[in-house]
Amino acid sequence: MNNMKKAIIAALTLLLCVSTSFADQVDDGLPDTAAAEMKAGVRRMISAGVKGDEAIGMTRAMLEKGFNNEGIIRAQEIVVRAEAEGLPVDPIINKSYEGMAKRVPQEGIILAMEKVMNRYAFAYGQACKLTDDKNRRSQIMEEVAECIAAGMNENDVDRLVYQLEFRVRETPRDDAEGLSEETFRTAKEVVRQRVPSMLAGDLMLDALKTHYDAKKMAGMRESFLKHSRDTSAQTVAGVYSDAIRNGNRVDAIDFSNIKAKGKTGGQGGSGQGQGGSGGSGAGSGGAGGGGSGGGSGGGQGQGRGPGGHGR
Repeated sequence: MNNMKKAIIAALTLLLCVSTSFADQVDDGLPDTAAAEMKAGVRRMISAGVKGDEAIGMTRAMLEKGFNNEGIIRAQEIVVRAEAEGLPVDPIINKSYEGMAKRVPQEGIILAMEKVMNRYAFAYGQACKLTDDKNRRSQIMEEVAECIAAGMNENDVDRLVYQLEFRVRETPRDDAEGLSEETFRTAKEVVRQRVPSMLAGDLMLDALKTHYDAKKMAGMRESFLKHSRDTSAQTVAGVYSDAIRNGNRVDAIDFSNIKAKGKTGGQGGSGQGQGGSGGSGAGSGGAGGGGSGGGSGGGQGQGRGPGGHGR
């Protein structure tokens, strides 16, 4: 019984010391003008698991930028909620600093923080479908979240995860998890080059359906980044999809021919047509240099372009 009493007293003493430590840290880190509710919010952040200097730093910065009490408390609660759900809080806190540096209004910053939290919540849910390993799940979650931030929409992420679930079931665990990471890492780079989300998703799906592994997916990413330097990224993505569907290797594509065709086929000449009596007509040079012409009223038109002519 005496031992139990000692244990209880020790626990209460420790709790009191921790609470006092929190109080000292918060009181010392915030100005005297900070509202009690605001300080309580910082303590909630710390109790939830947020580092003290991060919680205090964000709150102090918001005070200095003129946030009102309600806005600061809302921002604190977003971070507390993310921590409670096992989501990374650094991207959310960093988003607040980014907004403050850009002088975004208070409401815009809070909404942006919430958007980041929701993005990671969605990414976490998708990662859970692909692995039950905690560390790999965090890595996949990060890749998915960054992929969405780069421009891929959630519907296209859903399509990729659905296909990856099939691959996970038929592939050794480590290989499947590596493939999941490389898929979203590659998708992220593709949409970063302003390839539309749906087209980027189609490219990834084509690769997955033809049993690309993590190594081939990484190789495609490197090849894509190389060729998109001097060829339209959207063109590269389309050419890659066609090659994969036809069973060809993307690293064997001759882009010099594609660029040459783009130079001769991307400019058309203007054609002129002259109709016979009773009307006139006009023709325009087509892609690839051909021209077309036509006239009304029984006349003949002729169009000319740099690459040739047509009647």
